[in-house]
Amino acid sequence: MQTLIRPTAPSDRLASVPVLRLADRSPGIAVADIAANLRLKLTPTAALVVELENRELVILQGLVGGNDPDTDFLLRIRTGLENL
Repeated sequence: MQTLIRPTAPSDRLASVPVLRLADRSPGIAVADIAANLRLKLTPTAALVVELENRELVILQGLVGGNDPDTDFLLRIRTGLENL
């Protein structure tokens, strides 16, 4: 369950902006994957993606992996983190 980022910028801009180049994959790329590829923290990367969306250089492609979050899975993660 993640939102995928897809570029809307012209192809000549893709090569000059690393985030746009990374997002130019089928079916798109998640913000966490962008952060990992660029070796950045997640919060600044998310802010960067929002700025690119505001400038209409990327689009956010809804949730993939289902319409609703898998609450059982999320609860297992929370329980695991609580047990650490």
